[in-house]
Amino acid sequence: MARGRKPGSSPEKVRKIVQVLINNQDGVWIRQIAKQTSIHPTTVTKYVYGVLAPMLDIQDLGSGEGKILLKVVKLKPLVIEKLEQGQKIGEILRFLELLNKSL
Repeated sequence: MARGRKPGSSPEKVRKIVQVLINNQDGVWIRQIAKQTSIHPTTVTKYVYGVLAPMLDIQDLGSGEGKILLKVVKLKPLVIEKLEQGQKIGEILRFLELLNKSL
């Protein structure tokens, strides 16, 4: 009998994170995504740098002393356009993977 969670990403967590990013198109920091989705910040970070990475622009904001204070995350303009056209997140991710392989 298998126990624990299934391996891989959760479509529900992906949907929640993307929804926050749609609602904050100018960018939002990881802790704010975590707060709005009720997903632990470490889990949000894993999704941002994992499965959702091809869809995102990530900007580090620092103090100028080499320290990163905040990571601001936002959807790439192409992703917003595709979502507005009604494409599903999985379709967009597959498209971006194919695009990256062809470059």
